[in-house]
Amino acid sequence: MMPGTTTSRGATIRQLASFCRGEMSAVETYDRALSNAMMSSFLDVLTQCRQSHAHRVSKLIERIELMGSKPPQSSGPWGALVKFFDNIAEGTHAHAVISILEDGEDHGWRDYEADTGKLDIETQTFLRLHVLPHEVETRRLIQSIKVDRN
Repeated sequence: MMPGTTTSRGATIRQLASFCRGEMSAVETYDRALSNAMMSSFLDVLTQCRQSHAHRVSKLIERIELMGSKPPQSSGPWGALVKFFDNIAEGTHAHAVISILEDGEDHGWRDYEADTGKLDIETQTFLRLHVLPHEVETRRLIQSIKVDRN
């Protein structure tokens, strides 16, 4: 390892791939939410959140390829979360769906918080410039939705 690096190149690539699979899962989850008729009044915010996650997928794929590796082709195990979301979201109130989306955003943020500092400085800088600001904005957007709790 290089000085100042806390993980190997392979471990860094694996972590970026994990972040990428999480973002892919988020895109899939927002796709499901956007297809739910009861969420139509939140279409603009949900679309912005979905686009933000898709942007992050693109940036993470670019970084993984730049590091000489193949990016993940699917959300992998994270895809199970999307299936879980489908089962819960069907027939529930809009506030429950928004709550699930908020929980997902919080989980993603915690993953980035826990693991970014373990990576090499160049990758940390990449994440801080190209990924984390978008995560912060998406969390703000989803938390801004106010739903009638009745």
